[in-house]
Amino acid sequence: MLKKTRDKFIKLFGVPEVAVPYLDLFVTEQEMDIVEAMDGKAMTAEELAGKLGINTEKARELMENAYMKSVLNKDKQDEDLYIAANFYEKLNYSCKFDDHYPDLPKKLRDELDQWCYETYKKSPIFEKRLKGEADKSSNITYLPLDELDEYLSKSKRFRLVPCDCRNLKDACDRPRETCIRFDDNITNRTFGREITKEEAKEIIINANKKGLMLQVNADWRENGAAGVCNCCACCCYPVRAAIEFNSKGKFPIVEYLAIYDESTCTHCGRCVKRCYFGVFTFGSEEVEINRKIRKKIIYDPEKCWGCGLCSTTCPTKSIVMQKLNVEGE
Repeated sequence: MLKKTRDKFIKLFGVPEVAVPYLDLFVTEQEMDIVEAMDGKAMTAEELAGKLGINTEKARELMENAYMKSVLNKDKQDEDLYIAANFYEKLNYSCKFDDHYPDLPKKLRDELDQWCYETYKKSPIFEKRLKGEADKSSNITYLPLDELDEYLSKSKRFRLVPCDCRNLKDACDRPRETCIRFDDNITNRTFGREITKEEAKEIIINANKKGLMLQVNADWRENGAAGVCNCCACCCYPVRAAIEFNSKGKFPIVEYLAIYDESTCTHCGRCVKRCYFGVFTFGSEEVEINRKIRKKIIYDPEKCWGCGLCSTTCPTKSIVMQKLNVEGE
């Protein structure tokens, strides 16, 4: 339990009401003291030391520890300057790296996920994406496995971290150690573990087998690969939001289309099970294949996001991914 009222910290750190009774599970009393002492201002260790009545070296140690736990951030222009983070950032850290997070009451985790998702949708960059105003470097696309080798070839370092979306939403049992950061996108707060290019490829291929879409930065051909997320539609924030706002094409950018050849299709239904967007569905009509009666597959290319999950599972290769001419390429 909190030792004293923390109204000032709650306001400064943007803590949602649902998290207030559990605040001590996310931040320490000392971390709250630091945020309150900084009072929304950027500070050096020397300045904080004066506020807390401690020596500068101790203040620097406390600030660095708080920085590594996403309680503080560093000024992008001056690393000696620290500024308070917020609960949204802290929650992203906690759901991935705090061992106790999965043990929190499910009702609380559901409420935190909903709060986090609503906060994500209000971010300036998401609003730009919805309006089609975001540049390509801040957009995403989905990459079929056929291009995986080329994508990975552009990088030398790979760091595997847990998926924040699935840890927050917790709506499926698909793999969670599936997010990979590359090269310059690996920082001292990326955490996770270093892996080889071969391991990265194996993780991505396995994620695809488990029904996860390969999400990448849309400008990777021009500016290099930043990393990958392997996404489902039930947990992934960008996918959930894009479906909710019907922003496909603006966000994410669609670069591929699933092309379906009915003449070779056995109507086995694997594509139906794999597709998140209703491109392939079962119709009411029945067909006879190898003396078996099956529901006929209905194909609606207008709904395709270009992820390629259908193509990689089709036993008769009746679905192939076709590259589209995307504006700006």
